[in-house]
Amino acid sequence: MFAANPIVLEIERQPHESSMFQAAASDYARFRLEGTRWIELTQSFGALPITLPVATGTVVVGWTLEKGRGDRDLVPAGNMTRAWFVSSEGVVSDFSRWPAVMTWQQRSTPHTLWAIAARPGLPGQYLLKIPMAGMPEFSRIPGVERCRGVNRLTELARLDEVTDDTAKLRIWESECIAKPAEGTYRFEHSRWIREGEVTPLVDAPSDEQSVTARGANFALVDGAVSVMWPDGTSERQVLSGVLPGSPDRKLDRLQATAGGRDLWVTTRTGARCAIHRHQWPPR
Repeated sequence: MFAANPIVLEIERQPHESSMFQAAASDYARFRLEGTRWIELTQSFGALPITLPVATGTVVVGWTLEKGRGDRDLVPAGNMTRAWFVSSEGVVSDFSRWPAVMTWQQRSTPHTLWAIAARPGLPGQYLLKIPMAGMPEFSRIPGVERCRGVNRLTELARLDEVTDDTAKLRIWESECIAKPAEGTYRFEHSRWIREGEVTPLVDAPSDEQSVTARGANFALVDGAVSVMWPDGTSERQVLSGVLPGSPDRKLDRLQATAGGRDLWVTTRTGARCAIHRHQWPPR
């Protein structure tokens, strides 16, 4: 887990041996950078936490197991995600507006959180939108209403791009989705708008190596950042302080702040780890 506003690191103390949804407190340590000092955070953020940068700080989403509140419709009972807010000053609090549902493909913009969700007892999957200044909104993804039970745990749709107000996703055929429902869709003003046929998935960097911010896509490729701007133009820049192609250095993570100006990458050389900050020039 890595957050940039404020800077928060998670250190794995030992190989993870706890259950997927119940991480042992001793497995990890988390620290916040205050000036030049590292201060340990004592809060638990569940299992497999993911950080979502927003304008005023960072939202952390993690998996939890809460018996009695799970989905009885053939989804593992009690498994769901919860969220916490870490302000830019480092204050941690529950993000109570995050609903008690299972979520995947969490994304954020400076003022909005997005995710794909399965709701207890309801068929299909939903697009979850949470404005930082508003309440959660669920919108059923088109064409997936016949998907029930464990079928809802597969990737029925791929969330490609998000802004503060819109989201784009792809839906493709599965055993519970009719072929006519395949396509690319845009969600805007609480309405689904079909934009065209579905485009095939191609090999791409993992989520940790590719991020979208301010409408641009940043990817870590061979020691350099490749950026695709919203107008379709692209460029490539070597990160300052990072040695591309070095055989003993592995570049293994890329993140951007909500504003898309600060890029962060971690590198590993043997047993040592370093974090590099690169400020993308204004455009």
